[in-house]
Amino acid sequence: MFKLFIIALTSTLLSAGALTFTQGTIKAHTEVFGDSAIDPFTTQITSELTLGTDLTQLHGTISIPSISLKSENEGRDEHMHEAMHSDTQKLISVRINSVKKLQNNYQIAADLTLNGVTKAIVSVANIQEDTAALVLDGNFTINMTDYNIEQPSMLFFTVRNAVDVHYNLKYKK
Repeated sequence: MFKLFIIALTSTLLSAGALTFTQGTIKAHTEVFGDSAIDPFTTQITSELTLGTDLTQLHGTISIPSISLKSENEGRDEHMHEAMHSDTQKLISVRINSVKKLQNNYQIAADLTLNGVTKAIVSVANIQEDTAALVLDGNFTINMTDYNIEQPSMLFFTVRNAVDVHYNLKYKK
């Protein structure tokens, strides 16, 4: 019995492996009510993901420096980084806890740490896999106030509390 356990464990470990991040983009979107869209993004991504014997065994962490989020408006970016306390809360990270196969895509349950606050999130993703590569393409939505980020406003304009996040991440096996 013990020998069978060791063989099964060795087989699982040999088929599991670290994925090497090659490129990607993480984009956020919110709006100033009555004015314009705010669409910061970053390509400065670090990732430590491990894939088991199938996609439901994907685990690990994806991180970005909070200061790396940039939009087309430098002044607005400064206010965004102030609101996120980027000087002290330097990383935004997602730790994948589980992956569940849905009909045409996957549901990823994870913990998002932003502004020093960690909360559970659920993302729906299209995951493409072949023998050499893996691509994660998905979305989720958060509320700024859930992460102790004050909802910005100026005069009669208020930024929408909801932030839509889209990610497209490519890995080598």
